[in-house]
Amino acid sequence: MTNRKFGVVFLGLLLSLPVHAAVCRFHKDCDDGRFCTGKELCQPGSPSADKRGCVKDTKPVCPNPGTSCDEISNRCITGQIDRDGDGFGSAASGGEDCDDNDAGRWPGNTEVCDVNGKDEDCNQATAGNRDSDGDGFFDSFCFNKIGDTIFPGGGLDCNDNSAAVVPGAVLCDGKFNVKICFSGLYSNSSCAKGLQCYDQPNGLGVCAPASTSLPEREPSSTKK
Repeated sequence: MTNRKFGVVFLGLLLSLPVHAAVCRFHKDCDDGRFCTGKELCQPGSPSADKRGCVKDTKPVCPNPGTSCDEISNRCITGQIDRDGDGFGSAASGGEDCDDNDAGRWPGNTEVCDVNGKDEDCNQATAGNRDSDGDGFFDSFCFNKIGDTIFPGGGLDCNDNSAAVVPGAVLCDGKFNVKICFSGLYSNSSCAKGLQCYDQPNGLGVCAPASTSLPEREPSSTKK
């Protein structure tokens, strides 16, 4: 085997070997770069050490009563932290602000019904009460979303710009298909056999025989 071929084979063997994290030698090898998480210590012999031999120091970062940790300034401060300037201290520093990075979220703020489900008042149980069309049903966009969890707010109106669209309303979705408003969302269905959907002047739909005389005689085209 030539030296060149041997080198290629040896390199291939090296690349195929599993990569292991280097074991720490000094405390700085374990530092995660964050002040408020506390110190990380290099103790390879400790039962609680990770693969690098690092363990978390159990001592509190801010041990004095009434103090809290501020990651931005890398220090312990007295009193509550209000980073977003909304007048409420962060929950982490003993305050009531559920999101100290958003000045639009604080206890007692007015809830706004929106497609993103933003919880303006830091209360998952309240989600706004918008009824723009005055049909007696709240907009389905009145809900809260925290992370990936959705908290329904009781809005059942699939279209808050149309007083005709209320829970149970039927809309044409093509010649034979319909959409039914149910719990704030449209569910897909279809007309019974022998019937087709006709749009009505109020925007709703009705399934009827093709020979039925209705205000809107032509079957509905597909709606977007």
